[in-house]
Amino acid sequence: TSAIESIAREAFTDVGNQLQQRRIEDFRLTFGSSLTDQCRNKVNPALLDTDLQRKLEQNKSVSKNRLDD
Repeated sequence: TSAIESIAREAFTDVGNQLQQRRIEDFRLTFGSSLTDQCRNKVNPALLDTDLQRKLEQNKSVSKNRLDD
């Protein structure tokens, strides 16, 4: 891969990681707020639905392969 592709891949991954960290921090800061009272820790639907779990794993694999290409 060219240097530009390598830099673009690294930037894409870094931005994705930063966005994820911001979402986690936003959640942490608003946890317990009356605005988030409706949010509850629910059971992950992928734990109960093997088709959904398989599809999520497939999507994860596809996205990783596309980043690596």
